Amino acid sequence: MKIGQFFVGMSAVLMSGVLVAGDIANVNIRSTVSTRSTAALIDGALFINLPMGVTHDSPSCGVGSNYRYVIKGIDKVMISQALMAFASGKLVDITGAGNCDAWADTESVRYLTVRN
Repeated sequence: MKIGQFFVGMSAVLMSGVLVAGDIANVNIRSTVSTRSTAALIDGALFINLPMGVTHDSPSCGVGSNYRYVIKGIDKVMISQALMAFASGKLVDITGAGNCDAWADTESVRYLTVRN
């Protein structure tokens, strides 16, 4: 195998991993819901509900809840950004983590960007 073929093949593998996560851009957060700490989820969680009719390509674990994302309670900076964006009506870009490790049926947030 030539080096060029190797890099093309590796790029395809890496890009396929990126496509698993559900990404969404330029949306307002419709509402938020938080949970308290439990034995299973020590730091609680913040759910981000998307506007009515807006969904994202979530992993198989989150297909039934593809209208929302979740942020682990331990990610306090990301939670504060999400709440600030919600309160001020700012648009956000969300990159999903491609898994449901914070809540069994909802995709976790990997990156959250608040737009001006």
